[in-house]
Amino acid sequence: MRTLAWFLLTGAFLTVAGLPSPSASGRQAATSATSARQSRLLAAPAGQAPSSASPASQQPPPATAGQPPSSATPAGPPPSLTTSARQEAGTIAPRIIGTMSELMVEIVYPTSDAILYIETRTPTNDVEWNELQGKALMLAEVGNLLMMPGRARDQGRWLEDAKLMRDAGAAAFRAAKNKDVAALAELNEQVYVSCTTCHQHYRSNYGRGRPVDPAR
Repeated sequence: MRTLAWFLLTGAFLTVAGLPSPSASGRQAATSATSARQSRLLAAPAGQAPSSASPASQQPPPATAGQPPSSATPAGPPPSLTTSARQEAGTIAPRIIGTMSELMVEIVYPTSDAILYIETRTPTNDVEWNELQGKALMLAEVGNLLMMPGRARDQGRWLEDAKLMRDAGAAAFRAAKNKDVAALAELNEQVYVSCTTCHQHYRSNYGRGRPVDPAR
């Protein structure tokens, strides 16, 4: 009824104004549009106005020329290290400084002697005990240095012999921290064996003395 009254009033207004009245097809199109709007009003939830935007207007705008379409996948967290940082870190490696002979003479001999002669060179104060702890720790770490690439002669027996020294030095370090002279004295044999075992395996003519000239 409201639609019919609207058309009658519209026709009358147009007639008075001297304008042509809507054709039958125009009235039918207007009726359909009004009916569609009334349907949306009835279907919309209470307190919510119906959306007048068409489906096409809700689509994202097309990408402009030369601009790639945006991705819906959210960007992930940045890596902890950049590629260049990882490559730079990968170039850092242990580097041998002294020769094997220098390692023995400058580190192994003085540190092992401090343990082998503990009963005659017993520390008498905290300063001397701290020095002994440092020497025992150095002896243990030499075992690790002997396992370094470039020092290790092989990946079998050499590593086992180096572990003997590391274990002996670690035990001496613990005993020195406790100022336990008796425990250090008991480690004499273990330290001695860790040295001689490696020498027997990797030093030619070790323990045999100087070779005799057969011409004499």
